[in-house]
Parts: sequence; C-alpha cells; structure tokens
Amino acid sequence: MVLAGLLAGMSVLALGAQQNTPAGARNIVRISKYIISVSNAERSAAFYQGAFGIPFANGATALPPSQPVPDLVQALTSVKAPAMFRATLFAIPGAADDFVFEQTEFIGPPRPTERPRMQDPGASFLVLNVRDLDAAIAAVKRLGGRIVSTGEQPVANNGNRAVFAADPDGAFIEMIQPPTVPPAGASKSLVFGSPRVAFVVADAEKAGQFYRDTFGFEVRMPGPWNEDQRMAGLPGLPGSKVRSATVTVPGKTLSWQFYEYGGLPRTPYVRNVPDPGAPAVGFEVRDTAAAIAAIKAGGGSVVSAGGKPVEGRNLAFARDQHGVLLEVIQVAPKP
Repeated sequence: MVLAGLLAGMSVLALGAQQNTPAGARNIVRISKYIISVSNAERSAAFYQGAFGIPFANGATALPPSQPVPDLVQALTSVKAPAMFRATLFAIPGAADDFVFEQTEFIGPPRPTERPRMQDPGASFLVLNVRDLDAAIAAVKRLGGRIVSTGEQPVANNGNRAVFAADPDGAFIEMIQPPTVPPAGASKSLVFGSPRVAFVVADAEKAGQFYRDTFGFEVRMPGPWNEDQRMAGLPGLPGSKVRSATVTVPGKTLSWQFYEYGGLPRTPYVRNVPDPGAPAVGFEVRDTAAAIAAIKAGGGSVVSAGGKPVEGRNLAFARDQHGVLLEVIQVAPKP
C-alpha cells in the first residue's frame, strides 16, 4: 500500500510513466509485494522475525512508529483521520522477483475479529521455503501461531515436506522443506525462498481468465479437481477437493495462485484494507487508469477516495470481482 516504501519514495516511480499503454501491450509489469493488515505490529514482527528470521527491508533495524494516517494513505485507502497508521516492510530471503512482504497496522477504525477459514473465498497464504521444517513448526507454536494441517503433521509430496500454519492474527502460511536446501552461509534465517503467494477465490477458472485476458498474465488454468485426501490434510481440510489457477507475469518467476475448494461449506469474506488479516497484492502496471477501468469493467471496484486514482500519483487501491485487494501503482518498466 502506500506504505513504507511508497511514502519513502514511490512517488518517483508513480509519476515516472505518464504515457498511455500502447495498443496491444500488456499492462502488467510485476507483482511487487504481498500485503497484509495486522492487529498488532509489534507482535507480528516478533513472530515473523523470531520464527523465521525474516529481516526488515531497506536496512531498517526497528519498527516504524505509528503516526496519524497521512493524507496520501487516506486518499489511497479511504481510511479517514484520526486513525493511526504504520507500515513495515520485510525482505524475505530468496523471495521470487524480490517481492517484499508488507504489514500494515491501522488503529482507530472498527476492526472485525472474525477470520475466514482456509476454504473460504477471501483467505490467502504466503508460501515460505524453509531449511528445517521441524524447527519452523516448533517456532510457530512457541511464538503464538498454530499448525493448521490435519493432526499438526507435515505432508510429504514429491520429496518435499510441507505444513500449513497460521500466525497470531490467523493469517495462513505454507511452509515447505524441499529434499535439498542451499547452504545457510551467513544467513540466520530459516527461510531461503518464497516462490508464490496464494488467494482463495470462489472460482479459480474465472480468476485465471480475468488476469490473463485483462492484464496479460501467463496462466495455467485449473485441471480436474484434486480429491486426494492425503493432500486435503495439508491445509487441514479433510473431505475437501481443490483446484487452482496459476498466473505469472511474463518474464518473471513469482507464481500467484488462485485456489478454489469444494466439498465443504464456504463463506465469502470481503474485507476492508484496515481489517486484520486483509490481504492485498502490490500490482505494478504501465497505465493505472487503464487498469482501473478494466477492473471496474470486470465487476470490481475502486477503494480509493472518490473511486479514482490518487490525484497526481497514478496509484489506487482497487478490488477485483473476487474481492481480491490490489494496490495498483503505475511505473515505468525497466529496459
């Protein structure tokens, strides 16, 4: 969101590409971050740093202080004063395409405590490759998280061992230990990669089609339903079936997956930016106005004040037709 890095200098990027998108050119540039709102920034930072050793980004050594919600953030998110706000950036070691993990904290607006279940549209999860899954499981439990997988047991798949967890706010994490891991070297982090982010939607096929046809993502459309009950235990959903679509920005490696669960009751969750657990994606485009028009034409909406990009900044918060929050930022693509 306008968040830490944006306030520190994103205006240079946001103003760097004023031209219209050429006819036929794809609008998407890259996915820059996975954003999630938290209820307590100190607790969340202690969890991700203590459990996984994920450092702050940009050389920061401490959490930023809370401040009255800046005008730019008010315009971007439609969260009004006198709310308090802060954003914390984390640099996940080995994250695909150098995407960052951003946590935002809003104090003041009403904040619901109810959270989606894994199968509910509106849930999301961050995927972390870890060097030692057993150590990661122990750390999650020690620092206020919980293991979601059935029986709190890892699942083996193609040589990997994996488990689902939830952080102290209830946000989901998939932790994967591959059969071989790179040497730790000087790193003190349990994490050595983050290959994808994932959102749960009502219809994975429609989600894949939208991002392919509207923004130019490469897409692997859903295959048949996977009803393997061993794998259903991984997200802690016995009795479920699952299918997914995967979209990738051409030339990039970060996978964005849209999961659809069947066989269980589902309750859609559409959350607002300040709600703890509300996820979003930092979405860099060549033309913000064209992106916003496409999102609205596809049944989405604009969250930013006045239903339009922030004046003079070429950035906006929007919501796609599945309820997925997008921080849309116009940038000039690198040569």
